[in-house]
Amino acid sequence: MMKNVLANLLVLIFVGISTVSQAFQLTVDTIAELPKEINTLSDLLPITNQKDKFFAVSDSGEIYVVDLKQRNDAPLVKVFDINYLVPDAILTAMTIHPNFAIRDQDGYRKVYIAYVTKQPSQKRLLPPKSNGSDYPNTAVISEWLLDEQFIVQPNSQRVVMNIGLPNDVEGVTLLSFNPYSRVWNDDFGQLFFTLSASKNAEFAKEHPLYSGAVLRIEPSTFGLKNYTVPNDNPFVADLAIPSELWAYGLGELTGLFWLPGIKDTLIVDHTIDNSHQIDEVKEGTKNKEAIVRSQTINSLAGVHHMLRYTGNQHTYLRNKLVFADKDDSGWSIYQLSDLNDEPSLVWSFQQNEPIKLFTDHDNEVLIYQPSNGHVQRLMKVMLAGEAQASSPSAIGQSSRWWQYMLVVVAIILLALLCAIVARRYYVKKHSAKHFIAKKYVKAEFDAANQVIGFYKARQEEPESTLRYHELSSLAIYINGAQVGVVDVNASFSNDAEDKLREAFAKERTKKLSDDSWRTVSLTFVDKHSEQTELFCYFRKGSNRMTRFNYDKAQEFVVDCCWDSAAIIAPETLEKRSSVKKEEQHRSIKKFVQPPKQALETQVTVQTSASKTRTRNTVDVEGASKSTGSADSMKRDTEVVFALNQLVEMRKEGFLSEEEFEQAKAKLLKGLQ
Repeated sequence: MMKNVLANLLVLIFVGISTVSQAFQLTVDTIAELPKEINTLSDLLPITNQKDKFFAVSDSGEIYVVDLKQRNDAPLVKVFDINYLVPDAILTAMTIHPNFAIRDQDGYRKVYIAYVTKQPSQKRLLPPKSNGSDYPNTAVISEWLLDEQFIVQPNSQRVVMNIGLPNDVEGVTLLSFNPYSRVWNDDFGQLFFTLSASKNAEFAKEHPLYSGAVLRIEPSTFGLKNYTVPNDNPFVADLAIPSELWAYGLGELTGLFWLPGIKDTLIVDHTIDNSHQIDEVKEGTKNKEAIVRSQTINSLAGVHHMLRYTGNQHTYLRNKLVFADKDDSGWSIYQLSDLNDEPSLVWSFQQNEPIKLFTDHDNEVLIYQPSNGHVQRLMKVMLAGEAQASSPSAIGQSSRWWQYMLVVVAIILLALLCAIVARRYYVKKHSAKHFIAKKYVKAEFDAANQVIGFYKARQEEPESTLRYHELSSLAIYINGAQVGVVDVNASFSNDAEDKLREAFAKERTKKLSDDSWRTVSLTFVDKHSEQTELFCYFRKGSNRMTRFNYDKAQEFVVDCCWDSAAIIAPETLEKRSSVKKEEQHRSIKKFVQPPKQALETQVTVQTSASKTRTRNTVDVEGASKSTGSADSMKRDTEVVFALNQLVEMRKEGFLSEEEFEQAKAKLLKGLQ
């Protein structure tokens, strides 16, 4: 309740501040200068989860990793060179898989590169029937795998698709994935790409593939197929049109933009019939007459580097199209709010040198100037205390004083709100349930597939896997203290199993308070020193939060040790005892507990583990009345047996030293 009240007050205060003054001005800040080795830049792609690192794609077909925070004289890392890997090829487009940074997922460290070779392909997939003389060139879409330093592995190329090209078709000009699609969506991972249009209007009309087309495929392999066609592609049922097509008849395409939550519509930046247009295109569009909405751009330069702004700094530009264009005063940045509106000026450079627009990891606007290699960021500078141009009058001293007071109050309320939220977050984060919910609690050794699967709570499919040949060592921990290890230098054995069970038995004798924890965990280490932690037993006070009880966790750990030893060091692994250890453990416990047929002596023992009483009595009086050597021998045997039981109970921790001495004294007193 208190948190909601504070939040509402903050909203009101910020609204008040915004009404007092909302003036700001734009500026550009130079954040980097690209090295001279990179000639004209054709694309700048943010590397997922690598802040300030980008793939810089040059017009000459080379790809570099650049860090905009480093000095421009830092060593430059070249990760790809089309002229070296594919001689006589021309790189035309590149994109990154949405799962690029997610380990163990399809798409990890994968990029897609399109290039054109000046020779017909022997394995052409599109068009299905063609004459080599009509299509002397080939557009190739290929998948490449990068290593941990983001360098392309030379032999990792997998050709996804070959497309025959007439001489007047440039090839694949754009590769892109829907940025709004998530892993749980049906269209996640579908690759969109554009094919340039033929200059021959009659040929383009007869061949939809070469009329300026948008295509959509699933780039992953399926059996012997290098790619598949989504079932909902609009031309799947039309045998006269390649089923890969999503829309065609669009002329020269230079940009594709998605709308949030809308799958069947794209905003396209293209030139058709010598007119540069920004159009809203529906799935299945066949020509310009089917375009839903259109905006014609009158350009002096004829080149637009357009993007859809989704950053947070410039709220007035959010979800709007931003592009660079040249007017009479030079190059400028414009924004287009709606296809029914005219473009409006955002920033003017007043220079004739061209510029290109890209986005960073936060989707903020980056400006690249090919003439000097400068990379700049479009910034917003607030002008506190000044009125906007549309304000009817200037803001006086009184208004500025109230503004400052509102800011102070807002800071105080914000601090209180943050303190409340931080406390709740801290309590939740440090709770046992929150802790164990993030951990693996189950593992399965899949001998058929040679992998170990790791599961979190309530998971039916493994979230992570580790291949047998990657397993390097296994460490066993009880309450964070290592009690065993399995590796090439210390394989598992029957003696090691006995010591491990002793460690479990010793921990069992300790009493848990309400705030104390008891944990049993395993740490699997692979050959790259990456660790996977598994909690097979977790208990806080009287609450157990894993499915295994202590005994089952013990047996699970022992089995994991044997299985891991068989994987890591099979040549030094000794044969496991044929007697099951759990049965041995039960027999020891049964032997330690005094049987009912034991001596009838008045000895009362209270154990610290169970706090239950077990009576073993020896009818000393009856024994003293017995006569003959047979009775005497029986009496001696029973006493020795009772003493042995007391010794075993002390070793197992069921008797303290004081309790042991008292019980022994009573036995010896009974002999007198």
